[in-house]
Amino acid sequence: MGAYLSQPITDKDVFQGAGAGACYAGCAMQGWRKRMEDAHVATSSESAPDVSVFGVFDGHGGCEVARFCQRHFAATLEGTEGFPDDLESALAGAFHRMDDMLRDCAHHGELASLRNSGQPGADAADRDVGGDCATGAGEATAGWEGEGGRRGRGHRVTQSAPSDAAFWQLNVVRKLMPSRAVADENAMMQDAAGCRARAVEDCREQGYEGGTGAGAAAVVAVKRGSDLFVANAGDSRGVLCRGSAAVAMTQDHKPSLKDERERIEAAGGYVSAMGTREAVNGNLGVSRAIGDLRYKSNGRLSAKEQIITAEPEVRRLALTDDDRFFVLACDGVWEVMSSQEVVDFVGRRLDEGGALDEICGEIVDSCLAGDPKATKGVGCVGAIPLNSFQHKQLNCKGRRTKRMGK
Repeated sequence: MGAYLSQPITDKDVFQGAGAGACYAGCAMQGWRKRMEDAHVATSSESAPDVSVFGVFDGHGGCEVARFCQRHFAATLEGTEGFPDDLESALAGAFHRMDDMLRDCAHHGELASLRNSGQPGADAADRDVGGDCATGAGEATAGWEGEGGRRGRGHRVTQSAPSDAAFWQLNVVRKLMPSRAVADENAMMQDAAGCRARAVEDCREQGYEGGTGAGAAAVVAVKRGSDLFVANAGDSRGVLCRGSAAVAMTQDHKPSLKDERERIEAAGGYVSAMGTREAVNGNLGVSRAIGDLRYKSNGRLSAKEQIITAEPEVRRLALTDDDRFFVLACDGVWEVMSSQEVVDFVGRRLDEGGALDEICGEIVDSCLAGDPKATKGVGCVGAIPLNSFQHKQLNCKGRRTKRMGK
């Protein structure tokens, strides 16, 4: 069957937990794809007790970028300037720092290990973050703070020191411009782009070739008290249920969008047909993503201006008593169900007293196509209820994961 399995893998990795005033549950299923390339993160901040971070990373061209983001994103966000007070700025910075870390020679061995670890259908949610190669020096487990102060098992994330790759771009700029006054923001962005290009060239001279050609669409939601921030780059989606209506928190970044096409063409790329869809340079169906570094190599352009950019759109919403839950999911869900259909699906089953993790499992079952050409896989879906009544109903305590066959 070429790029697809002869039969879909319908085993599901189901996970749920609670912390920082929020419950969550989710489900991941491989479907028809030969390899599971998607990953998730759900954690609470050590330094900001009212902050929870949720993310879905939809990999393409390999699993390593999605798993790398799963391993590093939360810690990188917490170490980014602006966290937790200016989350719009911090989220944008963390997305771009993922690219900088992927470029860094120090992470190329890690990326190779992530790329080669695990087998199709491997139980990624039941392992520590990153699959088989998640353990190692410098890693710490960030758990959920559950009811009564009980801490459940959480994801393993890397706590990077200031000199580590999470701050690579900033350090390079400082080294190359130690006493130079920057006239304006545009000049600083151009200088940073030049520094990135020179640093990548330095890596190549030492025998490195960029670490990975893979990428990942990313959607990250941060709940800070009564505010919800959602950042996305790609076609994964975040949707809020307000009352019974779906409120879009993201826009799908497709090369067919006018602004996206203009940026792509201005950077020297092109948009062409790929089957029934349009693609960047005849290959990539999304116009923004973390990774895909071969489309980000123009040293004359800033990170925002590259053919493919990791620049996220960030939206902020003040939560109200009418807000019931929000959902993050890969495009494998949204290609089958509309945002309103997902909200109706989850809301109806919550009203019937359904368990949130089982509801997420029902979503992925509903989205699995009988024909792999219709949808290659479902990927990952996560749901987070927002009111205290449903928290009690769901009885979310700590973190647990389980493996379910269909």
